[in-house]
Amino acid sequence: MRSGQSVPLEDEITLSKQYVALEAWRFGNRLKLDWQIPNELPALNIPCLTLQPLIENAVCHGVEPSETGAVIKVELHVTSGYLTIIVTNPIAVATTNTRPSNGMALENIRQRLNIYYKGKAQLTIANKNGVFRVKVVIPKHIESQL
Repeated sequence: MRSGQSVPLEDEITLSKQYVALEAWRFGNRLKLDWQIPNELPALNIPCLTLQPLIENAVCHGVEPSETGAVIKVELHVTSGYLTIIVTNPIAVATTNTRPSNGMALENIRQRLNIYYKGKAQLTIANKNGVFRVKVVIPKHIESQL
């Protein structure tokens, strides 16, 4: 896929589930996902690699450093005007994670959403009570990208 290319939402979810299946080989039962996705998804394109890096970030900072593992929650909410994606993960108390956290993945997604949706999408981050939460709000209808 080329940078800036959009893909059907369903394809982005499939890619994310395939990524989780690969990580499940690595982490076994330490990795658990709680998928809260509507049975019927809208025919909506989103920028490629929007959801998968959010899950990868949760694995890297929530599951990997935890000796007991973690549950990553992935929610999709569809309203008349917006698609909302929420990914939450607990923050490991004892951090054995050797990967540095520079926020590049989240900033990359934020910038791509800003370009694709002309400033009408939002990516917010919350770190509260031991839970890290990323929320992406995407308009379902965008102006033509000529």
